[in-house]
Amino acid sequence: MTSRSRLQRPSIEAAAALVALAPVAFAVVAEAAWISVVGGLIQGFGQRDQELGIPVLAVFVVAGIVLARLVGQRLERAWPVVALGLVAVGGLAGWFL
Repeated sequence: MTSRSRLQRPSIEAAAALVALAPVAFAVVAEAAWISVVGGLIQGFGQRDQELGIPVLAVFVVAGIVLARLVGQRLERAWPVVALGLVAVGGLAGWFL
């Protein structure tokens, strides 16, 4: 193996890793966008200004993905009930705050 092929190999692997993460990045942006639209609609009905934008909501979406990945595997069959509870608590917290 030449020194040139050793230098090219990590860049190809890094590019492959970025390509593999692209669908997740698109999903995060799409999820944050539709939450922003629904939230803006609800806040518009209440005649309030929108508090959170897409970038902030994207952070919450990433946190949800990480939580689902870490906690979801440990809880296995109980995860859907726990996830629904977390959504309900989050919705109530947003409503009251």
